[in-house]
Amino acid sequence: SKVTSDICGRTSAGLQLSHQGQTIQFIQQFHEASRNKVANLLEKEKWKRHFCKADDLTKLSEPLLNLVTQPTQSQHSSDDSNGNLQELRISGCEESFAFVDSVVRYLGTVSTYLDLLTNLPTSACQEVALKLCDLLKLFNSRTCQLVLGAGAVSLAGLKTITIRNLAITLRSLEFVATLIPLIRSYFMDLFPGLTAKQYTTIEKSFDNTVKDYNDHLGELERKIHVIVDAALQAQLATWARKPPVPSNSFKSIGKQLAKLHEAIQDIVPASRVTKLFQSIHNQFLKRVADSLKAANLKPDNSPSHGLVVSELIFYRENLKYMNVLNPEDLHDSKLQTVWSL
Repeated sequence: SKVTSDICGRTSAGLQLSHQGQTIQFIQQFHEASRNKVANLLEKEKWKRHFCKADDLTKLSEPLLNLVTQPTQSQHSSDDSNGNLQELRISGCEESFAFVDSVVRYLGTVSTYLDLLTNLPTSACQEVALKLCDLLKLFNSRTCQLVLGAGAVSLAGLKTITIRNLAITLRSLEFVATLIPLIRSYFMDLFPGLTAKQYTTIEKSFDNTVKDYNDHLGELERKIHVIVDAALQAQLATWARKPPVPSNSFKSIGKQLAKLHEAIQDIVPASRVTKLFQSIHNQFLKRVADSLKAANLKPDNSPSHGLVVSELIFYRENLKYMNVLNPEDLHDSKLQTVWSL
């Protein structure tokens, strides 16, 4: 360092190498301890919606605290009657995020990495950045192993992984994924003197981390869709297309969709709920079309044709009551596509 150079009157390559080696060794030990802490944290997670005190956020380091903000009072479900935060926000992001317990604690661990940057030499920036990306990837991969791979059933004692578990996991990972580019910018702004190679290495590592998150977020969304689609298919498989109307099959389909809405409506933003229901709605109409083809039914104004129309009207009224789709999604012309898909 300059101080050592001023004292000795010259630089000491051996001392510099020793210092760099000790710094890297410290970072590796620090990182391994952090990985173990996060892994243990996730294995105890119940994957339920969590509330936290506003004071829990004040424990974060200033750089991270500047990125994570509290929802304003005007925002939906920002806090409960006890002053607990039900959602978190990120600076510059319009959305609020519901979250699981481990997210707030995980932020505390991420916060310590940002603290390291103020206590270690500039040369350690790249090593800290790469280790932080590894920790971010661990949170993502382990979460998906536990939730998508159902590891939480054995480790956390859950009976099964529900759609609500999937939805809160989705929002928790989306929160962290949205935060990652801002953390990357903090690194870059804090060390403007990075070499082109260092800059590229750090940028690529953060980009790969975001990609991993987006891949798993897509898997979680698809898993929700697959579960609902399978439940609706099971009901259509027993649909006899005979009186009375509504049939037990379509009554059960209405209940399944209502349960889906109840499970996600306070966790997932309304626009995303609509998008999910549109996807499920389109897939369901295709399933109905396949069922009609298999039964060789046609829109010929026969009693069977009228029965199908009545079932679809009942189905539409259920969706109207939930107010999750746009009017054009439920128009007669849309429902009539079951005869042409």
